Amino acid sequence: MPAFGPDGSLEVRTAHHTNGPWGINMKRFFSVPPVIVACVLFAGSLTAARAADMVIDPTQAVAGYSHLELSQQWWQWAIAAPAATNPLFDATGADAGANNNGPVFFLAGNAGGLSVRTFDVPVGKPVFFPVINAFDAEVPNDSDCNIQCAFTYLDTYDIAGSVHLHATLDGKDLLLEYPSFRQRSTSFFSLDVPVDVPFGFPPPYEGTLDAITDGYWVALDGLSPGKHTLVFGGTSGSGFTVEVVDFMTAVPEVETYALMLAGLLVVG
Repeated sequence: MPAFGPDGSLEVRTAHHTNGPWGINMKRFFSVPPVIVACVLFAGSLTAARAADMVIDPTQAVAGYSHLELSQQWWQWAIAAPAATNPLFDATGADAGANNNGPVFFLAGNAGGLSVRTFDVPVGKPVFFPVINAFDAEVPNDSDCNIQCAFTYLDTYDIAGSVHLHATLDGKDLLLEYPSFRQRSTSFFSLDVPVDVPFGFPPPYEGTLDAITDGYWVALDGLSPGKHTLVFGGTSGSGFTVEVVDFMTAVPEVETYALMLAGLLVVG
């Protein structure tokens, strides 16, 4: 039964042992040229984004998903990438955008220790990341380990006992506004594990597995344009420590630039 510890550590166990987001043409002038329309729309998107940088209530949906659902989607994102481009093993930020094209932009933790990364994020798109987290995966319908058994393994990481949890954006504490950011599974969710998964799952822990997760998560309502510094991490009750420093630049997505280019082409 393989399990990931906080932000990426892997344990592989046997069934019996525990190791743990118009122009109006008149004859001699353009009252609203398309290029201006494009620029106005572009500026409008930036104005909307300036209302960002805010923590989303953990009980509220993000892009139509609960925080627990996003935590499960995050694990699928994190486990799907091959080792060469896997975000958990990314030492620079070069792979932060790998397979990260959904309505929410996921940020990675790491497999322990300190990670310092530099990368771009889309302006205004919700951002979701783990302060510290863990999961356990089991073979479906395995009589040797039902969900109670899976929780027993998961709880060896003692997420509930985590200490020194912290998350700041540009020096602002993100963990003050709400009483709890913890998301814990109440039932199995399906996790597709590729054969070439970089974490070393042995057979039969491949294909679609049953998984559960526990952790502390933060969702931000997008980032305003420009540079930001995000620092987060902590230590689980079992002693696993993670620290991440992300130097991020929030930039418009390709679609926004395409809109501006379309306006320029029309004028041309």
